[in-house]
Amino acid sequence: MFTTFGKRLGRLGLLLACLSLSARFASAQTFKILANTYDTPTGSTIVDSSGNIFYMSFYGFSSVDPSCANQAVPPASPEGSWTVTCLYNVELEFMQNLALGKNGHLYGETTNGGPGVKNGDGTVFDLKPPANGIGSWQERDIYDFGTDPSAVGILPVGGPVVSGNLLYSTTPYGGPGNCGEFFQLMPTKVGAWTAKTLYDFSCVGPGAVSPMSQLVSDGAGNFYGITLLGGQLGKGTVFQLVRPKTSGGTWLENVLYSFDGSERGVPLAITALGDGRILGTTADEFGTFGSAGEVFQLTPTSTGWAYRALYKFSGGLDGGAPYAGVLLSRDGKSIYGVGEAGGAFGAGVIFRLDPPATAGGAWSDTVLYSFSGSSGGQAPLSIAYGPDGNLYGTAYTARGFDGGIIFEFIL
Repeated sequence: MFTTFGKRLGRLGLLLACLSLSARFASAQTFKILANTYDTPTGSTIVDSSGNIFYMSFYGFSSVDPSCANQAVPPASPEGSWTVTCLYNVELEFMQNLALGKNGHLYGETTNGGPGVKNGDGTVFDLKPPANGIGSWQERDIYDFGTDPSAVGILPVGGPVVSGNLLYSTTPYGGPGNCGEFFQLMPTKVGAWTAKTLYDFSCVGPGAVSPMSQLVSDGAGNFYGITLLGGQLGKGTVFQLVRPKTSGGTWLENVLYSFDGSERGVPLAITALGDGRILGTTADEFGTFGSAGEVFQLTPTSTGWAYRALYKFSGGLDGGAPYAGVLLSRDGKSIYGVGEAGGAFGAGVIFRLDPPATAGGAWSDTVLYSFSGSSGGQAPLSIAYGPDGNLYGTAYTARGFDGGIIFEFIL
């Protein structure tokens, strides 16, 4: 799983610097545009076991420009067309990352809306699929923020994570110091959901402050996230939330890494691997020269966590701005990702990083595909594996709020 800040903090300008000498280009590229989204995709992409693709989108930020949770259904025959449907349409409520439960339900958050002040302080919603795939999805809000800000905070941003029948998430505001909270939502026998604060982030000290990303789990019940604030120098963190050993015990926060400004940008996304490592990406939200970002690895050691930059993008032909995070290859050796900048047309890339032949050597970057811009897609936003082992994702078709594409890259 991975988590990403997506589009909240501004777009990275295209940085067409010199071609990195370690970048290579794939000799064969199999890229398909599956469908036009007719809206502006955002956040992560989910592909279920049947090949259905789910993603969030928005047109703009006015009462006539709603946000949507969308489903793209594959055709019944090779000659058919994909069908894209808005499952849940809301106004004035910015939505980011969805989560898919084992029950087939989709869960998500809205940054505003609900009964709170002004436009509301946010909601958590549940989308129930139709029985036997016939009919409409049913939406209901299962938690409203702002009615009791001291409970689990307000203005959720990252999106929930499903663990069993529970949902976990964070808010950037709320708690004793108003620096964010980590909370749990639990369903009851009567269909309602109850919220519980598990950890309050502190504004004092070197800890994580105001988490705004979707959490990831390591499979042992612990969660990981990133912040743009906090840490030893106040430039952001990668943090861990450790599950208590006994029920009802206290969750603990560990800062695994404090960013110091040398990482070619702010933290954008992390992926927790089964062997204990964490992969992540950075880029400069403000487009400073040399800020095309990097892919990094955090490895647990006997004295803490070791940070290593695996590859530093130039922003030129090798790509750059890997906002969507990365995926580990099926054989556990290489890394796949998308970069919103650079490439042959300056419109972004799909890339693969391969490990060095000898320990301690340099990782190499292979550009698998360069987006052509406009109707061919640009600034790819997300990447995920499908049940067939291929890569799927979304991209813009134009800068701004003018639609996008859903694509497949066949490995």
